[in-house]
Amino acid sequence: MPNPQLKSKGLGIQFLGLLILLGSTRGFFIFRGDLQFLYFPGLIAGVILFAVLLFWGGSLVKRSKD
Repeated sequence: MPNPQLKSKGLGIQFLGLLILLGSTRGFFIFRGDLQFLYFPGLIAGVILFAVLLFWGGSLVKRSKD
């Protein structure tokens, strides 16, 4: 039996991952000035976190259909 609450939670997690990816590409998590050298490590961390949240949310959406 489909579980709409689980699907909604999964889609919310995927949306959160998308927001993190967009934020990391724009450098929202890095301060200006002396910390500019952290832009690329922050971008890499954002992409990894995006992939994890996308996979986790997708597994919840798939489980909601069972």
